[in-house]
This record gives sequence, structure tokens and C-alpha cells, in this order.
Amino acid sequence: SEKTPSHLAQYSITAEAMRRMRQMKLDGKEAFNFANDAFSESKLLTKPSIAELRKLEAEYDGDSSDEDTKPIRSRKKKKSSIPIQVFSESHALYMILPFVSRRNPPTTKLLFSSWGGSKLRSVKGMINKMPFEEVDVEDEDGNITTEKLMEKTPTLMIIKSNGKVFGGYATDSWRHDGSTFGDARCFLYSISLDIKIPFHGKETLPAPTLPALERELSSQASFGVLRSSDDGLQFGVKDLVLSADMNRCSSQLEHSFGFGLPPTDQQSKTLLAGSEFFKVDEIELWAIVDK
Repeated sequence: SEKTPSHLAQYSITAEAMRRMRQMKLDGKEAFNFANDAFSESKLLTKPSIAELRKLEAEYDGDSSDEDTKPIRSRKKKKSSIPIQVFSESHALYMILPFVSRRNPPTTKLLFSSWGGSKLRSVKGMINKMPFEEVDVEDEDGNITTEKLMEKTPTLMIIKSNGKVFGGYATDSWRHDGSTFGDARCFLYSISLDIKIPFHGKETLPAPTLPALERELSSQASFGVLRSSDDGLQFGVKDLVLSADMNRCSSQLEHSFGFGLPPTDQQSKTLLAGSEFFKVDEIELWAIVDK
């Protein structure tokens, strides 16, 4: 897109979204439905325009009664179907999420927002909103207690700071205990520049400690990609770090996520938020829920 720097054009979110829609063989109407359902409550992303769809429908599939009264030679031929296109920022971002089925695409559910009246605008407050399930656990004496276990929930974080909109996708739930988690499907992105920033793993956090059975069952190699606790959270080693109160945050790409820029390059420090150190102005956390 026009927002994407020319030397990063291959990382365009819009371009990847278009490729995904072609691979999934969506038509324009299906693409719009995907767009309309994605991140519907977001105040940080643009939404698809119903008026734009109606205009397209009139051009391609609209009412042809007026045409039917004209002589055959003068009738305008209706185009067969609405072409696929990216309708909005929310649509583009949704289409680059790692799902494969057009029949059962995931839904998006708002878990936390700074504008939602939260009294605890902090990393801890955000993690507290992660979904959990209650499980009965029996001890050696036969006593049963109910424990809350966090569900494995991928999330998309959307941040606004210094007028820039950016964030990251996490393949697993954010947690309180400071452990590392995640895999190579995690990514960072900039809506302001229309770019997806992949995980390259040149540097990683300490590898997570997983039970042997969980390692065997996992279909994805597990790295130290993400880490979180009540004291803060991070994507990669230094690539995107949020402080506990979200007021002393930082970004320095090319440690774990990036395009191959020199880590000391000024652009690696300013690409997301416009400066290396920043304060979160607004934030949303969305669960990506399989149907």
C-alpha cells in the first residue's frame, strides 16, 4: 500500500491479506463478511463501509429491472461478482491471522480495552481478563478443590501511541508467572505503515519448560518468543516491551522480530511507536477464538 516504505513492500499487510483471500478462493461478498465480523468493537482500527458494499452490489449484482425495459443491444452487462479487496484495517489484520479454513474462520472477542472503563489499566489488569476454566482437583487425602486454569487462547494486541497504531499476535495466553511461551507464528505489525513484522529468532528468550507429553503433542516448535508477568510483558528480547503501568514502554526490533535491519539502525527503534521509548495511549486485547 501507499503507507508501506518501498524497501519493506514485501511485508505489506494488505498484500498478504489479498494473497490469503485468493488462496481461500473468497469472492468479494465473502471477503466483506469476514471484514464486517472482525474486531467489530475496535476503536483503533478502521471498519468496512456498508455504503461501499452497497455501491459495489449495485454495480455487480444489483437490481436489473430498469435494464430489462431497455432494448437488448443497449443493456449494460452486469459483472458476475464483486472482486475481492481489502475493505478496512480490521479486515486486513484479520486476514493475516494464522487460520486456514474458510468454512470455520475464528471469531474475535474483545477481552480488554483502555477505553472500556477498566479501573486497572495495567498489564496485570489485562492478563486478568484472559479466559480460564474451573477444574476440580483432588489431593492425596481425597479433598476436592476448584482451581482456575487459564485456557490456551491466541490473542491480538492493538496499541496506540504517539498517533501510531501497532501491536502483536500471540499464539498462547498471556500469564502472570513470568514464564516464556509462544512459537514462530507470533508476529508484530504496524497499521500505520501497513507492515507485518515476522519472528526471525536471531535472539530468543529462555526456552519454556514444557512437560514431555506436551512437547510431543505440540505441532509447533516452541521458542522463548513471549514472556509476561504482573510486572510487564514482552514480544521477543527487546522488540516490544510493555511496563506494568504501560507508561514506560520500549521497542527495539531485530532482536527476535524484524526484516534484517541492523539492530543499531534508528528505524529499528522508531518503526512501531515513532520513538524507542513511549507511553501507551490506548490498548485493546482481542481473543482469537476457534469456532
